[in-house]
Amino acid sequence: MRVAISEDPVCNMHACLRQPMRLCRWAGVFPVEGLNKKTCSKLRFNLHSTYTFYYSMALLGQFLLTGASAYHFFINDLSFGHLTLLLFYLTAMITGCFLVKLASNWPTLVKEAGCIERRIACISSGSCRPENYTRIVCMTLFLSLVEHILSVIYRMDLIIQCNRDEKLNWHLLEHFLISSGKFLFNIISYNHWNALLFELLNLQSTFLWNITDAMTMCVSLYLTSYFRDLKKFIEHQQQLKITQWEEIRLHYSDLVKLVQIVDSNMCYLILLSFFTNLFFICVQLFSLFNAVKSIYYYVYYCYSSLFLFGRATLTSLLAANVNTEAMEPFYVLQHVPTEEYTVEVQRFIRQTRYTTTAISGLFFDVTREMILTVIGTIAKYELVLLQFSVKTYDALKNK
Repeated sequence: MRVAISEDPVCNMHACLRQPMRLCRWAGVFPVEGLNKKTCSKLRFNLHSTYTFYYSMALLGQFLLTGASAYHFFINDLSFGHLTLLLFYLTAMITGCFLVKLASNWPTLVKEAGCIERRIACISSGSCRPENYTRIVCMTLFLSLVEHILSVIYRMDLIIQCNRDEKLNWHLLEHFLISSGKFLFNIISYNHWNALLFELLNLQSTFLWNITDAMTMCVSLYLTSYFRDLKKFIEHQQQLKITQWEEIRLHYSDLVKLVQIVDSNMCYLILLSFFTNLFFICVQLFSLFNAVKSIYYYVYYCYSSLFLFGRATLTSLLAANVNTEAMEPFYVLQHVPTEEYTVEVQRFIRQTRYTTTAISGLFFDVTREMILTVIGTIAKYELVLLQFSVKTYDALKNK
């Protein structure tokens, strides 16, 4: 199946997002060709190439890990740790499926975005710098790799503590690999090749867990930049005393359409991003009462918590900024002089006031009010945990 698009001389979306999407392609979850080209004319969604085998094996591996973790969860005790493991691999697998859905629409999405960009070229200030988007994704993935390495060190330390008479050797390394992939090696036999494959798939799952946040940040910055350009355009016209509200309203309508087009393709990934962040933040808060006393655990837990909270906060705020910047024209319109108040101004006010322009998670719009609601929910969860832990401690103390 091939989807082709025509030559597009101007496409900031392709320029800003092509490198992040190339990383997805290298990870085996984004079957789109032409991402290495500076123009978007060569973009193809292609399932009839040698890459298809790599993509199929990668997705099959995620299905295998999810199935094995689900089997392990239901066959053994339904513990919280097993549930966390299951949801980690399940969300990674779903992310892979959503990415192929996005890949099938990517050429068309970029084409439509390019058409809108050409219509609003007069307001663009060239603030979209592709290298900034690449830095955001690379930094996010690098920090997640550090977290993964700290996790390995912490779990390896536990293995060494359980084998006090042994030093670090191949036997302990095998013990570590078997314990890490216990849910999988209870189903398939353990050997060095299977262990290597498991570690590669585990790294891919970590990549999928983090790339949704990185993509959300990049898309949010891309959309926000145009609303900021529109605000500067309005301010420039006001300084020249030649404010053309009809033209500005048409540009604003184009930007609203751009947000809707991007959101219709990205909302599934944004929903998954917010769900995983909320769940794993709760997991981190629950782990606060872990009885493990180890320097490696404290280092891993502190770094992991800071990284998770920081990444989730940055993702949420950047996503909410789309709505915040989209509302800026409304506040400008409140101060329009009486002699300039026309039918176009009235239409513009109604459009900005009664139309919610924001990226969404399918069931909710990402706004600052929504973020405050989520923070309140997390705070209530933490208070319940603290209350429960105090009661448990008192009960054990009185025994």
